[in-house]
Amino acid sequence: MTKKPQKIKNELYSSFKILIIAIPIVVLIGLAFSTFYTISIPSGQSMEPDIYAGDIVLLENVNTIDNVNTGDVIKFSLECDIDNTVIHTVKYETDEGLITQGENNDYIDQILDEHNKPVDGVCRPPITDDNIEGKVIYTAESNTLKTILTEMYYILN
Repeated sequence: MTKKPQKIKNELYSSFKILIIAIPIVVLIGLAFSTFYTISIPSGQSMEPDIYAGDIVLLENVNTIDNVNTGDVIKFSLECDIDNTVIHTVKYETDEGLITQGENNDYIDQILDEHNKPVDGVCRPPITDDNIEGKVIYTAESNTLKTILTEMYYILN
């Protein structure tokens, strides 16, 4: 059984209203509690199937790894290239910082020696307060958002 076009439009309109209302509320709550949020759009495949290239990711800005737990998805910069950022999952913590891995990768991001210590002079040491940028709190699939916006355009016109 297929849905009628009007019912589909109503469902899309409801989804769009939720997005339009929810995002400003999250931002206002963040401002009230001095927590700021940013939006990021990943470009790689390392977090599939959880996050795809082009998805819209809402990040809570964090300035310390103390606000992050194992299993959280974080955005961080690479020590040797601060313009290159990565969104990956925290797999575990060490005394030196956080160890991360993309969900679609077979290996961790950091380069560690046989004692689980960072190797000096490498680009990928554990994540510390110096290079963490945020924690993912919401992800919207790019295709879903494009569909909603396209349908909203036709509904409103």
